[in-house]
Amino acid sequence: AMTAGGSDERSDGTIDWKVNDILNWTTKESPVVEICGIPWMLKARTEKLDDEETLRLELYVNWISESNLWRCAAALIFSLVNIDPAKSLTERVKLQFDS
Repeated sequence: AMTAGGSDERSDGTIDWKVNDILNWTTKESPVVEICGIPWMLKARTEKLDDEETLRLELYVNWISESNLWRCAAALIFSLVNIDPAKSLTERVKLQFDS
């Protein structure tokens, strides 16, 4: 969740992005979600590292702002759900974004 001191804007949000067939997907960007009036989005791509296919996820925050006078702190819970529950992943991360 994010906090926005004194703001009535939504201070938490979820980027819910479901990919049914990772090998044949075409949409490489999640829907944009506004949290505290700031746009958030995930981008993904597959990469080959050491002869192994990997999935790279990138979090974009406030990429449309022309201002360099903003800062945002966030606590994230990231879940990657596999059809095989033993291969699913959940991570908790705290981040600080500075323009």
